[in-house]
Amino acid sequence: MKRNIHLVYEHIYRNKELPIGIDIDNPIIDDLLVKHNWEWHGPLIADYREKLGYNVPVFLNNLPIDMELFQEHHIYEFIDRRQGNIVGEDIYFFPIGVYGSFDNACGVNPEGENVINRLGSHTIDLINNQKNFFLLINHTDEGCFTKENVASIVSSAKNKKIKKGKIIYATACYNASNVFTKFLKELNTDYQIQTLYYNWALESCSKHWYNISKNFGYRFYQDITHIETIVLDKDVDSSRNTLRKNKFLSFNNKMREQRLFFLSIMNQLGELHTNSISYDITDLNLEWEVQNNVGKLKEIGHTDEEVEYFTQYKNLDVKKQTVDLDNIRDARGHGWDRKEIYLDSYINLTTETLFYDDCWYISEKMFKPIANLQPFIVMGSVYTLRELKKLGFKTFSSYWDESYDDEEDTVIRMRKLTEVITKISTMTIQQVHDMYNDMLPIIKFNQKKLFEYEIHKPNQKEFIKNLSNIHPDTESEVKEERGNGIL
Repeated sequence: MKRNIHLVYEHIYRNKELPIGIDIDNPIIDDLLVKHNWEWHGPLIADYREKLGYNVPVFLNNLPIDMELFQEHHIYEFIDRRQGNIVGEDIYFFPIGVYGSFDNACGVNPEGENVINRLGSHTIDLINNQKNFFLLINHTDEGCFTKENVASIVSSAKNKKIKKGKIIYATACYNASNVFTKFLKELNTDYQIQTLYYNWALESCSKHWYNISKNFGYRFYQDITHIETIVLDKDVDSSRNTLRKNKFLSFNNKMREQRLFFLSIMNQLGELHTNSISYDITDLNLEWEVQNNVGKLKEIGHTDEEVEYFTQYKNLDVKKQTVDLDNIRDARGHGWDRKEIYLDSYINLTTETLFYDDCWYISEKMFKPIANLQPFIVMGSVYTLRELKKLGFKTFSSYWDESYDDEEDTVIRMRKLTEVITKISTMTIQQVHDMYNDMLPIIKFNQKKLFEYEIHKPNQKEFIKNLSNIHPDTESEVKEERGNGIL
């Protein structure tokens, strides 16, 4: 039997729903809502940051798929004598949309309060007393959470007396179930939270790049001033006999640990300043970074020689290098690329968001080379390539060693990645060119597969299926599907 999915909101003003979890009684927030005509978007987000000194903890309630698939309601349709409006076989969610870092929603910020603590009493009553009502924390645009975050959820849920198993945490972390189990065990709690996997980046990137391929002038973000373009078959076919300038292309925005180590690798190979590699370390305290990273590298098992090798970024004379945007920090997610950058290089060295973390995650960075007809080597979470293959994409083990992807030990993974990059670095530009042309069937297949996620929307269908399969009986054994488990 088909279960209709309903989204229920606590606050609707002037026919506009407001995010669940905002401090509606805060006069500063009230003034901001009036100023921005009750639109919790764009300018209000910036004003909030300016007035309060930190980002909003929550964003819009919408789930990251076609909203026509849901029925939307105000909570007052279901309280008191109106509970007869509840359809027994359907499923109802109070959605909390996390904005950016999960820390903000969990109270690990100057605000100091988990948004769950702001849920109203009617909301709690419906979640606890109606078997088909749940709290859905939507964090599908990111894939990282910490033990502190989980502890905050558990503490706040207990504080609000929310029953076990009635909170759903949706995330782009593809090992979320295992990580939650680990953290809950370390926290010595028997509280139960269900997890749901959904890769928003794949959904968003497929829509974005498919639309660019079909509609000249399409903009994912309205404030982008340049025309976005994408590399298509005709572009690579017409340039098969023309050597490109660069072997490698790599975008590096926020300078995470693994990206600093990547800069060291590329600099010592003599490739950093002779390829399209962006980075900006002008605002880093390099002395502190080096001291911190030396300790970490030694602690996880690198040799003294390796520690020195991977921290050579401390000696970089060029503190900033751009590829397309002068202000690298302006780039957020996808939506900033132009095909000329990709057509001037062969291999994408993708430095992902996560590398050393408990969570494993594929972000929009992974789908940029796929969209723009480039092969990729990934400095990211373990099993990234395996996860891509599950999604139907192909990788490049016929051309270089991809065994790094199977190494949960980050020391071995980093060593193997260094060896792969070093080997390609020794190749001539003609050899790389010939290898690229030989790869084209795989590269074109991957772009077509990405577009299929927008055309046929299998990602959305799976998410809806998994939402529909949520059940309240947390004490019984629940069959775990891909990405959907109970803890």
